[in-house]
Amino acid sequence: MKTIVVGLGNPILGDDGVGWRVVEEIQKQLPASPLIDYECLSLGGIGLMEHLIGYDRAILVDSFIAEQEDVGSILIRR
Repeated sequence: MKTIVVGLGNPILGDDGVGWRVVEEIQKQLPASPLIDYECLSLGGIGLMEHLIGYDRAILVDSFIAEQEDVGSILIRR
């Protein structure tokens, strides 16, 4: 199963760069695999969708404010 792991955000805006930082750390910690690609992107919508073409699974890492959650909470949506 071909997978892409995408860090979303803008690294020059501090906390909005957390998606990039998480994906960079995942890439360092996991063994290299021809079945997993990693990307850090500052876009959404159709531009993001174009990067997902050809993959069976996409894992998106991003940050946002969720007032009902504690800071630093990890939310998983399937």
